[in-house]
Amino acid sequence: MKTFNAHFDGRVIVLDEPAQLKPNAKVKVIAPDEDVPDNSLASDCARLSEPAFRAIWDNDADDVYNELAAMAQDPQVQLELRAVKNRG
Repeated sequence: MKTFNAHFDGRVIVLDEPAQLKPNAKVKVIAPDEDVPDNSLASDCARLSEPAFRAIWDNDADDVYNELAAMAQDPQVQLELRAVKNRG
């Protein structure tokens, strides 16, 4: 699925950027209510995505990454990494 910016010119919906679509391609148009700020759709989509992101990111493998990131901040580890880099 692709997202394109567009506007309604009073008669038809006009894409704001070129799009490679086949003639008669089916599209879905989502128009926010006029009294809703422009960014509310993005905020709603982000909020609805939170459970999926939580399931992906909240796992044991993520803990290993956090440990590695913490180790990388250790001055002794940084010194050893620089030494290895200078050798190679």
